[in-house]
Amino acid sequence: MLKEQISDKEGIILLLMFIIGTTMIIGAGGNAKNDAWISAILATVFFIPMLLIYSRLLFDFSRKRFI
Repeated sequence: MLKEQISDKEGIILLLMFIIGTTMIIGAGGNAKNDAWISAILATVFFIPMLLIYSRLLFDFSRKRFI
C-alpha cells in the first residue's frame, strides 16, 4: 500500500478552501439576506489567525506525525 503525503503548503491551502467553501455552502449569513457577502468576508478574516496558528504548528512539528 502506498503512503501518500501532502506538503505543509498543500495542507494549509486545503484547510483554507474547506473553510471558505463551508462558509459559502452553509451560508453563515442566513439572517443577513443581501449582506451575506459581508459575513463571508468576516468569516474569512476571522479564520486567518486560526490558519496562522495551524501553519505554525505544522512548521514547528514538521517531523512528528499526528496520526
